Amino acid sequence: AAAWTDLPVIGQGVGGLGERMARVHAELVRRHGFGVLLGADTPQLTAALLGEACEWLAAPLPRLVLGPADDGGFWLFGANVAPPLATWTSVNYSESATAQDLALSMRDQGEWRWLARLADVDFARDLPEVRRSLQALPDPTPEQRRLCEWMRLP
Repeated sequence: AAAWTDLPVIGQGVGGLGERMARVHAELVRRHGFGVLLGADTPQLTAALLGEACEWLAAPLPRLVLGPADDGGFWLFGANVAPPLATWTSVNYSESATAQDLALSMRDQGEWRWLARLADVDFARDLPEVRRSLQALPDPTPEQRRLCEWMRLP
């Protein structure tokens, strides 16, 4: 999209979700020493949570971090190692145990840290819980405030 032309891009390539995430994550680790993949459907994400993940991954030892979602998926995955492709493709995504399955498949890749559980938006029925989460933030950003107000609309 034209809005993103000034930002660096890493192509996902073809394949299933696990293959595409593995490819992007491995390239982030190669370029930057660790990679963080974020879901775009958790607007209550805070800079503090993202900072917690990045601080954890800045260590020299192999480390992984996961932000679990209320529905069993995850809103963040990060690691300072590039797990093998098979660990990504063995997971059933968009299931009630996706986060657990991903952590289990990568259990031997390093030390794990789990972040706070957040609600994400997959369906319209998820909006009230996400709005409650936004309202509960102690110091929401102006964008989070605007989104919370927008979510009040019928």
